[in-house]
Amino acid sequence: MQIKEYRMGFDKKFDKLVDSIIVSAEKKSDENSRRFIKQIRNLAKGGKRIRPFLVHLIYRGYGGKENIFNYEASYELVHLFALIHDDIMDNAPTRHNEKTLHQYTQEDPLFNQIEKDRKRRLAEAYGILGGDLIFLWANKIFQEGKNKNHKDTTRIFYEMLEELTIGQMFDVISPASDIFDKKMLIDKSLMKSGHYTFTRPIEIGATLAGVDKKEINTIKKVGEKIGLVFQASDDLIDILSDPKISGKENFTDIKEGQQTILTSYFFSLANKEEKEKFLKYFNKNKTLKEKEKKEIIDLFEKTNTFKEVRNFLEKETTEVLQMIEKTKLQKKQKDILKELTIYIKERNA
Repeated sequence: MQIKEYRMGFDKKFDKLVDSIIVSAEKKSDENSRRFIKQIRNLAKGGKRIRPFLVHLIYRGYGGKENIFNYEASYELVHLFALIHDDIMDNAPTRHNEKTLHQYTQEDPLFNQIEKDRKRRLAEAYGILGGDLIFLWANKIFQEGKNKNHKDTTRIFYEMLEELTIGQMFDVISPASDIFDKKMLIDKSLMKSGHYTFTRPIEIGATLAGVDKKEINTIKKVGEKIGLVFQASDDLIDILSDPKISGKENFTDIKEGQQTILTSYFFSLANKEEKEKFLKYFNKNKTLKEKEKKEIIDLFEKTNTFKEVRNFLEKETTEVLQMIEKTKLQKKQKDILKELTIYIKERNA
């Protein structure tokens, strides 16, 4: 089953689940809150569904035959919760071509008579609470899972939540640091998104299927490698993508001062003058003009930063494809995981 086919089936069940949860929440809310809760439904409809797909794919690849929708859906709800909080931290106005929850709330006529700064703070507070509500839903759905390996899976699920939170904390303080060490940034990438997006969904799928510890360790290493491919690819997308295609602003990492695999290569390759030019725009928290974006792209081109990151992507992709072949996954799932890895490397959104 390819990810597009999986997503069609998953979305039908997931939309129905989210609708039922929201109806229940609306019954406990006032008229104003119901408008904002409905925006959660719109945000829940977007996304690639990579995480629940990986839980499903790996479970089936190791011979699992039961319905594990609760585990898949809870992971996607965690992702939605994380995005809503992340959008507040990044001050992002859109997500999946929808207004982010705090932006949607801030623009509601209810807040028209409130002073601008207080309006922003109230909308952000509401966004935080909306994310918290989704987090509660995710936990509830997960704990309703009936798999025989539920206890071990629960431990992995909460380890993932801890890693996700610590990785995000790392991300928040990153702009205040002047360390551009590549190893440190790779560790950060794994903690913030690599483990959460790939390693842990893969581990959960294998654990639900009752795979032995040695094989779980093998497949986890595959997840880590795919996570690095994802992050390096994401770094390129942030600079080179068309916001109309990606559904989000570009150059956000530079604007917010986020240290990434891409910037670590740049700082290891650039001379003093090139670094000074780049630092005029890095971590300034302002929207860049097209001329400024072009200057940054020219700096990356001149220093061979793009070339080195693409070489890194090629190397990591080659290694992970070889690692997948050595796992005990069934051939069909091996091939799908390989195709997904190549797609992640080559995507533009």
